[in-house]
Amino acid sequence: MEPKDIVRQVQDIKQSKKITYQQILDAMTENGVPALSLSTLRRVMTCDSDKKACRFNYEETLLPIMEALKRIDGVDDDLQEEIKALRIIIKLQDDELTRKDELIERLISRLDQKDLIIEELLKKCL
Repeated sequence: MEPKDIVRQVQDIKQSKKITYQQILDAMTENGVPALSLSTLRRVMTCDSDKKACRFNYEETLLPIMEALKRIDGVDDDLQEEIKALRIIIKLQDDELTRKDELIERLISRLDQKDLIIEELLKKCL
């Protein structure tokens, strides 16, 4: 599931259930999650999900909104699978970042070794 699909789904749920911004913010607070700013919530709810500008962080923005919608009466069943999917996506992204960090460390180490070899060769040539 792509972010634009999640944004579209969140927007559809808010409209179909006639949920207010304040209800979403209150549900976030009840979840113990620091509520997003009203302006961020509005950006998510009004963005055109087909445009590139409609990109939001899964963990910090979309997941808290979905969790809040889940808490609001009557929405729980609609979001359970999507929340699970988001958690899987976050885990996969974290794993990918870890792999990339390890690769960067290995490449830095190789560069350091090559620098030492170049220094030794320069000393021999001079």
